[in-house]
Amino acid sequence: MKRKNSIILPSVIPVRFPAGEELAAAMRALPVMRLARALAGWVGDEPIPIADGWQAPETKLVAARALGLVAEDGTLTDEITRRLNWIYEIAFHAGYLHTEHGAVHRHQGLDTATEQTDAQIRTAWDGALNALFAHGVEDLLPEAANPAPLDFHGIGNFPLLAMLEQHGTATVTQLSDEIALGATEGMTPSAAEHAWAAWTSKHGDPTRGYLGLAEELGVLKIDGETATLTPLGTWAMLRQLHNAHLEHLPDSAELTPYQVLVCRLGMSDEAFGRELECWLTAREPGSAVTELLTEAAAQSDSPLYLRTGVQIASGISGDADEAWREALAMPEVRPYAAAELNRRAGHDFWDNPLPGLEPIHCDSAVMASHGIIAAYEGSKDPAEVASAVREEASRTSEAAMFEEMWRSRHQVAYQALAVIGQHHPDKKTAKAARATLHKASSARLPTAPHGPSSPALKADGLRQHVRSVLQVREAPGQRRDSQVLGSASENFRPASVFSSTSGSTKCPARERTDGHVRAAGAAAVRLLPGDHRAGRALRVQRRLRRQRAAQPPRPRTHPGGTCRRRRAAQGRVSSARAAARHHGRCRSDPGRCRSGRVGAENCVALCHLGNRQEISRGFVVSGRLLWCGRGGGDAGDAGGEVRGVAAASG
Repeated sequence: MKRKNSIILPSVIPVRFPAGEELAAAMRALPVMRLARALAGWVGDEPIPIADGWQAPETKLVAARALGLVAEDGTLTDEITRRLNWIYEIAFHAGYLHTEHGAVHRHQGLDTATEQTDAQIRTAWDGALNALFAHGVEDLLPEAANPAPLDFHGIGNFPLLAMLEQHGTATVTQLSDEIALGATEGMTPSAAEHAWAAWTSKHGDPTRGYLGLAEELGVLKIDGETATLTPLGTWAMLRQLHNAHLEHLPDSAELTPYQVLVCRLGMSDEAFGRELECWLTAREPGSAVTELLTEAAAQSDSPLYLRTGVQIASGISGDADEAWREALAMPEVRPYAAAELNRRAGHDFWDNPLPGLEPIHCDSAVMASHGIIAAYEGSKDPAEVASAVREEASRTSEAAMFEEMWRSRHQVAYQALAVIGQHHPDKKTAKAARATLHKASSARLPTAPHGPSSPALKADGLRQHVRSVLQVREAPGQRRDSQVLGSASENFRPASVFSSTSGSTKCPARERTDGHVRAAGAAAVRLLPGDHRAGRALRVQRRLRRQRAAQPPRPRTHPGGTCRRRRAAQGRVSSARAAARHHGRCRSDPGRCRSGRVGAENCVALCHLGNRQEISRGFVVSGRLLWCGRGGGDAGDAGGEVRGVAAASG
C-alpha cells in the first residue's frame, strides 16, 4: 500500500463524450434509479416517522415487497435490508425523498408517474453519485462491525479518481489500496498497514461490494479482476474537476497533430494505438511525420510534448526519410531528426554517425536535459527522475553528464540540474547536481568581443534580453511549471555572438542559446561600446584612480602580513555584507535565490522549485500536469457529504 498525496492528471485531458441525450438515456435506464423513484412513490406525500416508521422491520418488509426485493419465502434478510437501505440513500441524495422534523416524505413536486426530462435525470443522477461518494463503502459494512480505527465515510471517490489517473482502467487490488488509503488517512504508513490488515482479516475487504454499487450506477464495468470507467463515469468524474482543461476530440481520422500529442499523454497504450492507426490511414507517412514534428517544435515550451511528438513520429514506418531531412531545418527537433536518420541508416548517432549528421557539442546535454525534465513533467515522481537520469547517463557516468550539462551553458541544462537537485531520491546524486549547478554559477564568465568587425549586437538589446531572462515578472502564487522549467524553444534561439574561451560552447551560430547570452551578460552589458552607462562607470573609475594617485601614500602602521590579514578580513566582511544584501533581495524579489550566493542561471529555477511545494496541494494546473490533492473536499448535494473530492483552488 503506497501512500500518495495527490492524483496526477494531464493538464489537457482528451475526451470524446456521447451526446447529452445519450447520457441522459443511459441514466434513465439504470435499474437502481428506477427503484429509487419507485420507493419515493411508495412513501408518498404523507410524512413517515423515520425512527418509529421507516426503521421498523414491518415497514421495511412492506416497502421491500412493493419494490419486488423480498425473497421467495417472504422473509426480510439482512442482505435485502442492506439493499433497501442503499436504495433509500440513492432516493434521498437524488432528491426524490425529503426529510424534515424526523420524518420522510416524497419530494414536493416529484411526479413519479411522469418520465423525467434530460436535465432532471442528470441532476438526480449527480445526487445519486454523491451517495456513492459519501456512503458507498460504509453502507457495506456488517451491522456488528465497528469501523474504528478506520474511517470509511466519504471515501467513495478515491477509487474512481485513481482510475481516472490510470486512463480509466485499474485492477481490483489497486482499487482496494485506494480504499485502504482513504480509510487510514491521517495514520502513519506502518500503523495504516497494520490497521487495514487487522480490520480486513476480521470483517473482509469491502472493495468488491463497492464496485458492485458503482457498476449499478453505470460508473464502471467489471471484467474479472479489472474495472474500467464507462463514458458516463468518465464524464461524471471529470465534472468533479472544475478547472480541468478538456480537449474534445473529433473522429480519429480528423485529429490535429496537437490532439495526437494530447491523446498520447492522456490515453492508455491500447486506446492510443487505435487512435493513431485510424489517424495514419488518412495521410501518407511522410506527411504524418512532418505534421507531428512541426507540432512538437511548436510545443517546445514543454520538453514533455517535444519528446512525445518525436517519439510518435519515430514509430511511424514507411517512406519518411525526406520528412526527417526537412526537420533538420527546425532547430528544436534537429538533434532528434539527425539521430533518427542515423538509426534508419543503421548507424549510431553518437559513435558512428553519417557524414553531415554528426552530433554537435551541445546535443548530448540538451537531449539528456529534455529527457530528465520530461520525466518529471509527466509524473512528478522522484523515481521517474532517477530512472531518466540513469537512462540518459547510460553512455557515460552521471558525473560526466552533469559536467557536460553545465559546460553547455544551455538554460534547459541548468533547469534539468535543478530538477535533479530538488527531486532525485538519491541524496548523493541530488547533492552532486546542486554542486554542479553552483559550479556553473561560480564559473568565470567569458567576455564579449567588440569592435567594428563584430556582428551588430546592440548593448541596449542585450541588456533587455538579460533582464528578461533573469527577472521573474509574476507575483508569488502565479508561477507555473512553464516558468520553472523554462522554454525549450529559447534554448535554440540564435541570440548571441559570444564564444567561450574555454571552447566548451562551440555551437553553430544558429544554435546559440540564451545560456550563452547569460554567460557573457555580466561582462558584455558593461563592456560593449556605445553604452552610456558603461562609459559613465569608466569615467567614475578613472576619476577615482586620479584622486587616489593625487593623495599622499598612507603610513604603513602594520607591517607586511598584518596588512594582508586585515585586508583579507575586510574582504570577508564585504563578502558577508554582499551575501546579506543578496538574501534581502531574495526576500523582496521572488525571482532571486534564497539559498545563498548562486548565479543568475539557476537562481530562478531553484527558487521556483522551492516554491512548487507551496502550490502542489489542492487542485492546480502546473505546467503540463494537473494536480488534484486529496485534502479538503466539497459538500455533497442533498445532504451528502463527499470528502476528498478535488476542489478547484487555482
